[in-house]
Amino acid sequence: MKKGFSLIELLVVLVLISIFSAFVGVNVAGSLGNMELKTASKKVAASLRYARSRAITESVPYVALLDLNQNRMTIKPDLMSPGSEKEAVDSTSNLKTGGEKRYDLPEDVKFKNALPFDGSESDSRFFAVVFMPNGCSSGGTIYLENRREHGSAVKIDVITGMVRVEMS
Repeated sequence: MKKGFSLIELLVVLVLISIFSAFVGVNVAGSLGNMELKTASKKVAASLRYARSRAITESVPYVALLDLNQNRMTIKPDLMSPGSEKEAVDSTSNLKTGGEKRYDLPEDVKFKNALPFDGSESDSRFFAVVFMPNGCSSGGTIYLENRREHGSAVKIDVITGMVRVEMS
């Protein structure tokens, strides 16, 4: 009697291994795409919290301006607010990089939409959230989406200015 495996048995095992690895590879790739969306959502939320914090500590309104077409967010002092001209000039002299902070979304993630606090639709490519020195904000919801059409929402409370992320 010969000991060992036949060629057919080895081929069957190799086919089974390749089928299982194909299923695992698809699931891992999907998980990485969702991880990128989750990370981008958390970075957008962190940038908004940064704007709120700067507005409170410097007593100057800060604006988070989203360019929905370029998938870019810019945080900067709101120099257009009434009564903030002198304070903004004083505070921006202490800021690095001219007072602006920019965040570009990763390639696979985009801003799907952004709605103001009242929920009204806008066809503008820009969306702004203003954080006031007392902690409140103009509020709103920012929707992000990845290539697999999974989404998340970054919600900004109008009264407290608090930011939270909801994954869908």
